[in-house]
Amino acid sequence: MGDIVNLDDVIRKEMERNNVTKPGEMVLNPVNREEPSNSLMTVATAMRTAADDIESCIELADDILGFICEKTGLDYGSFTIEDEHVEFFMESLQDSDLRPVIYTSRMENGVTYKFTICFHATDEDESKAEYKLCMYEEKKAYVYNFSTGKWLLIGEDRTSDKMREILSMGSPESEILSELMQANQGTLNEKKYLAIKKNHAPLFLLYEQVCIYMEPICELDETGKKNLLYLEPRDPFRTGFRVGWNGKEFVLYQYLDPYEFSEDGVVWTIDGKEPKIYMKEVDRTSDIQAMFFCVSALADHYIEDRKITVPLSLSAFTEGKKLDEIGESVSIIGNNFDMKKLSSVEEENLQEINEVINPSFYGII
Repeated sequence: MGDIVNLDDVIRKEMERNNVTKPGEMVLNPVNREEPSNSLMTVATAMRTAADDIESCIELADDILGFICEKTGLDYGSFTIEDEHVEFFMESLQDSDLRPVIYTSRMENGVTYKFTICFHATDEDESKAEYKLCMYEEKKAYVYNFSTGKWLLIGEDRTSDKMREILSMGSPESEILSELMQANQGTLNEKKYLAIKKNHAPLFLLYEQVCIYMEPICELDETGKKNLLYLEPRDPFRTGFRVGWNGKEFVLYQYLDPYEFSEDGVVWTIDGKEPKIYMKEVDRTSDIQAMFFCVSALADHYIEDRKITVPLSLSAFTEGKKLDEIGESVSIIGNNFDMKKLSSVEEENLQEINEVINPSFYGII
């Protein structure tokens, strides 16, 4: 049996030899060190300040709501602040100088009132408030005019029961309708939608076949009245083309947005003007299967990185990861592998796209 030793003595001698102080014997200098809880005290102070800010806003908002209810005859006790608006207030508290307080009153007859008051700081370290009272009845929205004491119609939900049914189906048509409604900002009614569907029936049919890798895009013309419907690659990493319908035929476009390629450091100098979207028709056909095969070849395959795919026709395309790779090689679509050279139209389309997007054409590289 070995000798019995005092372990503390061994540790102390070892630490003395190495000039080390035991943790329990260390003396902290309160003059040269901050209080260990200072960081939490800072948080506590910030939380108290925020709590005071919230209380001040709510107290003032409650008083203003009471005044509004007296003026309009609404029931003050029926208004509450719903959970989603509590979250909205807290997010605004953290991210901005705005303090939006939103009260909601849901009546048994289906009418909903919303009173919104928004406090915001000014340059003079003062707070100003703006408020609005709205009423929602069936598919109509009103705002209260405090000067005249009357409700003014500000919006109407034009979504019919049939349109709601289509939206609930989760079908390709649902996606097209949703895109059209978004582009038209609530002005699309059933009659107008059915007219668009009739005029673009072949494009609707094509989308049913390619919806896995394509998506609908709706744009309004310069007048803001005519809907321009296209199909573009669904994959955010793929760009370079779109498909439309002109009333008689499918139209294949080269389509490039210069701002999508800013990381390339490429300067678009079209006529010395600001960069703008480049869109050019390269082919058309009334044969839905021909367009299906073309679109499938262009978009129906997996990619791990960005790919710019630019069609030259229904039978050929060029692509690359960067703009300066466009035109370096050409791929043939479908059963056209026996093609020994591009057609004159394809050559022209290739030359033009190179002139537009190839940096070396402008002496940039």
